Amino acid sequence: LLVHPRFQWACSDQQELRMEDCSEFTIKTRILSRVLESCENEILTLLQRSFHLQGWITRSKIFDSLIVEKGPTAHKNLPDVLDTAENACKMQGWDVVLVEKDLNGKEDRPIKTVEEARQVLRELSIGTSESKRKSRSKAKRMASGFDVDDIE
Repeated sequence: LLVHPRFQWACSDQQELRMEDCSEFTIKTRILSRVLESCENEILTLLQRSFHLQGWITRSKIFDSLIVEKGPTAHKNLPDVLDTAENACKMQGWDVVLVEKDLNGKEDRPIKTVEEARQVLRELSIGTSESKRKSRSKAKRMASGFDVDDIE
């Protein structure tokens, strides 16, 4: 594994672990873990790029998965996007099969923090509109020489 050009970086990791007096078993398991993590990250990056180029938005990377959402510029449905992403991986030497994971019906439930943020934005928008309306009204009153704020 370490002779493959893609993983030459692991040789220096191996030497460092030997200098720390780690057992050969520990060295092998740590190196394998790092190599797998590197491969996983490379594949996830390829997938994320492929989804992005097809107009899909990556909302989260979770271990060996991506949570994606169809963006406003997306024209393909998910199965077609998955096929394109698989082909992008194949072109880089990775033979992967992508599947849509079931979220057990929870994908349609509103996310509390998102709903709260939307409410705040609505309130800010309403408040901004109300504030602008009051400012225009006050400007009109002042232009006519009468300002309610002057009355005590």
